[in-house]
Amino acid sequence: MQSSLTKELAGAARKRWIMLMAGFALLAVLFVFAGMIRTPGARKNPYTVIASRALAVAGALLLMRIMLLTHEDGLPVFLIEASGLGDESLADALDLIDSRFDIVPLADVTAFIRDQRYVPRKGAAVVVRVAGREDLNVAREAVAAGTAPPVTLLLAEQVAYGMTPGAGEGTFPAGTAFAVEVGAQAGKAGTQAGWALDEDKIAAGLRALAEKVGSVTGRAACYALFPEDDEAVLARIGKTAGIEAFFGGEGLNRYGDRGNRIRLADITALLTSRRSRGARLKTFATMYRGNYVAYPTWVWLDMTAPVVAGGDRGQGGPGERRGRC
Repeated sequence: MQSSLTKELAGAARKRWIMLMAGFALLAVLFVFAGMIRTPGARKNPYTVIASRALAVAGALLLMRIMLLTHEDGLPVFLIEASGLGDESLADALDLIDSRFDIVPLADVTAFIRDQRYVPRKGAAVVVRVAGREDLNVAREAVAAGTAPPVTLLLAEQVAYGMTPGAGEGTFPAGTAFAVEVGAQAGKAGTQAGWALDEDKIAAGLRALAEKVGSVTGRAACYALFPEDDEAVLARIGKTAGIEAFFGGEGLNRYGDRGNRIRLADITALLTSRRSRGARLKTFATMYRGNYVAYPTWVWLDMTAPVVAGGDRGQGGPGERRGRC
């Protein structure tokens, strides 16, 4: 089962290839008719035929360039559900991603979206969603490995409020950033009733969560996710709560998208499928960056190594000092 973002990318690629094939068919007709004689006994100038056919070939190449290579580089931010990997180790999943991409901190992603700051050509970021205390232990062990890439931990609301300085919960590597996820329903642990419906209460709740995380880890949460957010007020909420960016939106993390929005690509199901994981991950990232030449490979992988389960959760820099992003 493919995620919504995966379907969106595959759908866009499929439309481009259909339009490309239609354009090729029309140009092929022009190529053939360039040498045909309409009037019996007439004769065409051979140089005119050659020029017409050369233009048809040039048009085909130009059409392929326009349809398949957009040069609108998106920066993928992969989401991994710590509790959804099954038998797969989170550390192994991070190693797989790190071996194929240049993992960058989430702050580099926001800087790229806002200011088109430089990121590696094969750059990507990773967000790990932590839904429970056991997930927190798993995530801490995975990011504590000496070769672990910079990762952002997305903490569920109850996990963030339940963190304590003891039991090693504050021992995270310097490259680890934090994000908080809040629920839409009122009355959850640590949540003021009804705050999810009011901008001021949203900001106050997020600030309390960020400070709670900061008091335990030494680094406040600089990113947030909450369902059914109103994009019109995110800038105000983020400024009040000290939130750098929110997860969600419809963009592909490209320069020119909303600077306070980061879109996540849920690859949990892809990682658990095991078959052709590396090839599928690379093909997905290639299309994400606007290179749709890879779509036939994606179709072949769908036929030979389909992803059988999964989902897409729409909606990831680390801070140098506590309370600041």
